[in-house]
Parts: sequence; structure tokens; C-alpha cells
Amino acid sequence: MPIHWHLLMPIHWHLLMPIHWHLLMPIHWHLLMPIHWHLLMPIHWHLLIHHYQMVIK
Repeated sequence: MPIHWHLLMPIHWHLLMPIHWHLLMPIHWHLLMPIHWHLLMPIHWHLLIHHYQMVIK
């Protein structure tokens, strides 16, 4: 496990898990995966990376 994961896991997971999973998991996953990922991945990562840079600094 990377260090990042250790930091990320409790906080982020605690916030995102219930809502995110509840909405996306079953049917949505199949439908949204391609589009959702394509649209959100860059933004999501950008925000996450920014967040971690802030945390580390």
C-alpha cells in the first residue's frame, strides 16, 4: 500500500463511499463507465492531485 492510499483511504472513502457507491454501483456502472470516466477522470485526478499537494505541503 502506498502512503497516499493510507492517507486517502479513511477520509475520502468515508465521504465518497456511501453516496458514490449507492448511485453508481449496479446499473449505472455499466452505463456510465465509458462516458463518466472519460469526462470525470481528468477533472477528478486534477482535483485529487491538487488536494494531495495541499495536504503534503
